[in-house]
Amino acid sequence: MPNNILRTLFSESRARILAVMFADGAPPTSIRELARKTKLSHSGVRRELHRLADNGFLTSHCISRKICFAANPGHPLYSTLRELIQRTEGLADALRKALSGDDVVLAFVYGGNPAESCGDINLLVVSDAPPREIARRIAKIPDPGRNIAPLVLDPAAYARRQRNDKGFRRIMALPKTLLCGDFEIPAKK
Repeated sequence: MPNNILRTLFSESRARILAVMFADGAPPTSIRELARKTKLSHSGVRRELHRLADNGFLTSHCISRKICFAANPGHPLYSTLRELIQRTEGLADALRKALSGDDVVLAFVYGGNPAESCGDINLLVVSDAPPREIARRIAKIPDPGRNIAPLVLDPAAYARRQRNDKGFRRIMALPKTLLCGDFEIPAKK
């Protein structure tokens, strides 16, 4: 993944954690949930969260016997960090929210990081939902500033193209930003 401003200022793991914790409407999050969302180790997430909380960037409290962390709006750099994350990670976060749901198996931007690119955003979505439904969700993103070009495939078509389509394999070799799901889609039983 190409570097962006957030990853220039912070380590990769801290940048991922900050991107999740300071995103719009981010709820208090447990260590386990944040490790899953960021695809980082549990111990690494725990260490980073405690460092951020010790310096006042995050607050922590118990919810259902789990320690949960949240961005601290009282920190002097809260607004600055939120603005930085919105400018660098905001579009990917908006796409994640728009495509969240059980019917989307996999979604990713290919050909570069949406935070750094200035051209069209190439989006691949693997879903059982009709392409019109996916387009409707994407259209709800407030002013992305660029054209979002979705390719919507059902899981069987995705698997078929991975096996038989050289052009599709070239797409899969490009830099990607995973929005949701996993590149290895299990076959339906």
